[in-house]
Amino acid sequence: MRCSHILFFFLILISCKPTVTPPEPTPSATILKGTDFSQLPKIEAEGFVFRDADSIARDAVGILKDAGLNVIRLKVWNNATGDASLEELVPFAQRIRAAGMKIMLTMHYSNTWADPGSQDIPTQWQNLSTEALCDSVRAFTSKVVQTLGPEYIQIGNEINHGFMHPAGLRNGDGTFQKLLEAGISGAKDAD
Repeated sequence: MRCSHILFFFLILISCKPTVTPPEPTPSATILKGTDFSQLPKIEAEGFVFRDADSIARDAVGILKDAGLNVIRLKVWNNATGDASLEELVPFAQRIRAAGMKIMLTMHYSNTWADPGSQDIPTQWQNLSTEALCDSVRAFTSKVVQTLGPEYIQIGNEINHGFMHPAGLRNGDGTFQKLLEAGISGAKDAD
């Protein structure tokens, strides 16, 4: 009888325990509104002119800013010069910052487009060991982030099946995770 009283008392204590409600998440003060405008330098080099709602020719970045956008997504390819190279992005990033906008950087880890159908290792990294490839990813990411100082960074582009194939295939051997961690570490090293 005494044991049943103790058990009853214990059950009452458990049922009377106050429920802790987690606090509501605090919304960010800034809502991000942006677009991928990586190709703007290339488009402008072809002579295209951008006009605002009043048909006045203006800087495209300024038009976007005035329309309420506050972040521009840029892709970076692993090229020394040319389209989407770090060299090309430096003045473009300065222009975006001068307009008072933020940068979201997407690391493609390729010499060209990286998407589900094409995730090629940059030519200068082909035939590297996994360790050397990870070191290259970390160093390249760190250099790019340190140079451009993006507010946001995406490690890889459309990497559902991995990146830098065949080395970074998501096949369960762990290389994909090592490469992803190397990119994340490189970004953290720089910031």
